[in-house]
Amino acid sequence: MPERRAGQRISRLAVLGIAVLGLAGCGSGPRPEASPSTGAPTFLDLVRASSPAKQLRFRPVLGTAEGVSTGTPPRERDRQSTDPAVQQRTLRSFACGSTRPDPLTGEDDADLPLVTCARSGGVRYLLGPAVLDGSAIKSAGLGEAQGNTGFAVDVTFTPDGSAKWAELTAKNVGKTIAIVVGAEVIIAPCIQQAMPGGRAQISGWFSLSEAEDIVDWLDAQ
Repeated sequence: MPERRAGQRISRLAVLGIAVLGLAGCGSGPRPEASPSTGAPTFLDLVRASSPAKQLRFRPVLGTAEGVSTGTPPRERDRQSTDPAVQQRTLRSFACGSTRPDPLTGEDDADLPLVTCARSGGVRYLLGPAVLDGSAIKSAGLGEAQGNTGFAVDVTFTPDGSAKWAELTAKNVGKTIAIVVGAEVIIAPCIQQAMPGGRAQISGWFSLSEAEDIVDWLDAQ
């Protein structure tokens, strides 16, 4: 991949408006990187296991909860309820950090809300229906993350994906959007302004090899 390194490592922050998906401001979300002490899967492990690419979804964040869950553990169908009262009860009672596989991994309905956890297990999320998924991504390239936090993946959306991305960011300025892989929130960055250009950047302290592998995975879909 030497040719891609030479051609795509140049930072394009000014052109793409990358600060829109910065990890600061209205919601930082979980750091998309495994703790060496836990042996938890990395973002790269998760995207490799998620095929087709539609399992990578963009969902607006409607609410969050932290700390110990309270109440009776919810039924699986409650996690995708459209009833606001059930959603709030499920958000309070859903427990993160289970060692068992999540039964909704790859099985959640993209058209329904979703109560789920950050990959790190520290935050519970109530998410709205998916606005777009990995099939809206036209191409991916290697970039450099803002603030010297490693490498990143620059994403170009399809024409339809670009329109949905522009609408999503315009309607959610000052709010957070969750990037979900296999029903798990990988990162929930803050949207600071509308992005009509059909481009974005996924960053998360990736090493060069991790970012290159993610680009390969996205381009292969």
